[in-house]
Amino acid sequence: MKKTLILVLVLVFSCPGLFAAVMEKEVVAEGVAAGDSLQARDSALARAQRNAIEQAVGVLVDSETMVENYELLDDKIYTKSKGYIKGYEVIYDNKGEGGLYKIKIKADVALGALTKEVKAMGILRERMKYPRIVVLIDEYIDGVEQPRNIVGIEMEKAFMKKDFPVVSRDQTEKIKMRDAALSYDDPQKAAALGRRYGAEVVIMGRATSDLAGSSQPYGVTVYAYEARAEARAVKADNAQVLALDTEAVTARGNGRVPTANKALSGTAEKLAEGLMKRIAESWRSEVYNERSIQLVCENADTMKAYGLKQVLKSMRDTRGVSERSLVSGVLELDVRFFGTTEQLSTILSEIKDPAVEITARTPNRIDIRFKR
Repeated sequence: MKKTLILVLVLVFSCPGLFAAVMEKEVVAEGVAAGDSLQARDSALARAQRNAIEQAVGVLVDSETMVENYELLDDKIYTKSKGYIKGYEVIYDNKGEGGLYKIKIKADVALGALTKEVKAMGILRERMKYPRIVVLIDEYIDGVEQPRNIVGIEMEKAFMKKDFPVVSRDQTEKIKMRDAALSYDDPQKAAALGRRYGAEVVIMGRATSDLAGSSQPYGVTVYAYEARAEARAVKADNAQVLALDTEAVTARGNGRVPTANKALSGTAEKLAEGLMKRIAESWRSEVYNERSIQLVCENADTMKAYGLKQVLKSMRDTRGVSERSLVSGVLELDVRFFGTTEQLSTILSEIKDPAVEITARTPNRIDIRFKR
């Protein structure tokens, strides 16, 4: 049986084209959640989509292998595969009758590069509540800071072309490049800038274009410029790094500045493409698997902290709880949760011991206060 599983994994990861062809199929899946609210409907729909992907992936192995090697399959296939929903139709919705929400969907499941599927990206952004993006790139040519910021402009165009909501350049122009430069190596500062300008994701980066050489074929000077650009995407609410990428492009031309700009523009296109792919895969993982939610709790002590952690660990959709710190009555936890912060907030508000109240909520963070 182990040989069968190994063969399956080899086929999955060594023949992506074959895997994609096998996995592009229509499946029917059901999701169930407690309650009759819109939040319960969202949770049931999320489970139905997750079940659809698992069902499609599961066709590659026989049921006996799946049972015997469940944990290995979950680690190696379900969470690592590029499964996503290309489209779906709700074929049954009980409206939460009897306090238990049930939804059945007919879904088109596929594997491959998520960014190539426009409709699938739309579904993903909807599930992520349409996060806005701000692009802040610090740019230099031959060591001189550039006010025009070609890389930032070109990256914004690339993101908007894929229908990513982007904070307007008129607003970002108010940000001093010095602030952007100081924030690049500090995700906390980058996140603060993102919150300041109403963005859920902030892309901070540096781009340089330097003279690499010149020649004079037929008496005409031709310049060679090498541009390098690096950037990271950071969640604005909890400073978690979503994606990192570095690109380099060499361009040749007659004028120094035009050639330098040409090289910068080339890095912008490649950098945007790489970041979009990594951001999309990170979102896909959060939507179809579990996400890391930061829980910040005031009025905490060791007993309340222990009680809350035990309650969280007992929840059906909790995959793990890690304590980051307990300092001056403030407890910070990282919770791996299959669902949204909205759904987790609802559960937390119903806890009786220890009783808590929600004071703030963002897509990746929940602030609560223990009741005295």
